[in-house]
Amino acid sequence: MRRDRKSAWLIRQAVRSLAQPRQSTRVVAAPNATGTGFSVAPRSPGWLVFYNGTVLPHDDPVHWTKSESGAVAYAAAGGILTVTDDSDAEHVSWYIQEASLTNDPGAQLEAWVRVTAGSAVADEGAHLCVWDGTEQFLVFLRETGLNVYGSADVAIDLSGWHRVTMLTRGAVCEVRVDDNLVQVGATAGGSAYQRFGFGSGLVDQGQSVADWDWVGGAVNWA
Repeated sequence: MRRDRKSAWLIRQAVRSLAQPRQSTRVVAAPNATGTGFSVAPRSPGWLVFYNGTVLPHDDPVHWTKSESGAVAYAAAGGILTVTDDSDAEHVSWYIQEASLTNDPGAQLEAWVRVTAGSAVADEGAHLCVWDGTEQFLVFLRETGLNVYGSADVAIDLSGWHRVTMLTRGAVCEVRVDDNLVQVGATAGGSAYQRFGFGSGLVDQGQSVADWDWVGGAVNWA
């Protein structure tokens, strides 16, 4: 009888175990374990492109194309890309082609980044950019705020490390900081390009000193 009770208890435990939701065993490894800014792992289900700060973007095996004017200082060290753009007459940015980008469902571009100096007005500063084959979208990042291109400055302290995410679909662009919706804006204009990009002032738009730990681009899965 005692053995039967024990067998029944083991069966109940097994049933309970099967009924519990299984925890995923998939581990998202830190893409940049040595980066001094790293604290949050990217969480996209599948990056189309990814940069982790260990080398300059244009030297990365997944090659990003550099666009540059003037004499912007930039260097990758300790897993962090630092870009110092201290002139309104210069810029450096990187972009990568991605033929699978479309206007619907759109795109997600995300970075672990901080901006420690530079411009303080809308439509200037460091930037994230998406071209989805139909529209172009821009988010400008500053030490004291950010904005979607053509929208007003939103005051927010970006001098510390933050996850900044832009989500695009149709003619709409959302920007989130640490998963909190900060602004909803519109397209910067039509474009047939299909690209992800980031860097200092796009085509000489303002100044910025920014540290980039990682940047990832994916289909908008929101």
